[in-house]
Amino acid sequence: MAKKQKQVQTASNGFYFESEAEAIRVLKAEGKRLERIARRVWQRYLDSYEPKKYAEHINGMPGHRTGRSMKSIKLGRVKRIGDNEYGIELTFINDLVYHESVFGNAQPEGHSIMLISSGWTARKLEEKIGIREHFTRYKGFNYLGEVQRAFNNGKHKGIDLEIQWSGKYLK
Repeated sequence: MAKKQKQVQTASNGFYFESEAEAIRVLKAEGKRLERIARRVWQRYLDSYEPKKYAEHINGMPGHRTGRSMKSIKLGRVKRIGDNEYGIELTFINDLVYHESVFGNAQPEGHSIMLISSGWTARKLEEKIGIREHFTRYKGFNYLGEVQRAFNNGKHKGIDLEIQWSGKYLK
């Protein structure tokens, strides 16, 4: 999802950190902060509705949550990515967030966090059963934008947040 980068800068050259060790320490702390924010924003979404809202339309199948999407949010380690530049990644473990359609193999897998963030519309299904919010369509709530906004509010000036999402399955 996101990569934070920073350049090691010293007071004498106008950069942000006194040493490489300080830069790495700050990057780790900001990474942990980003992870907490990502989890908090996702939990806020989960708390906003009951699962039966989307499952009640599937032959009486009860709604349930596995908790896999929350478990998928993982913070990596600090890595050198260039001269005087380090990064740390916050990712979603694809095996935990991709899920099969409740309608079987005829429908593509979906990345639950990205679908919730961006929204979806199942037009062919709507032709058959009509519009059902949270089931045949959802406008999305801009999860990634919410995380970015919360992170940027109070971030260290030497840290930049870069969101990378191709929309493609990467293993």
